Amino acid sequence: MAAQGARLEAVIADLPNQTERVTIEKMAADLGVTSACLSQIYPELAALAGTAARE
Repeated sequence: MAAQGARLEAVIADLPNQTERVTIEKMAADLGVTSACLSQIYPELAALAGTAARE
């Protein structure tokens, strides 16, 4: 999980540089999983992604 957490943090840190809205689904895909899988396997990462996507 540490690798996925680090990757998600990098994706979130890059959000201000994105020209399009980044969704939870996009963040999950960047981690190589679906958003449903992210929610089931890594609920704390899914919550972090959800918060970042709403901001």
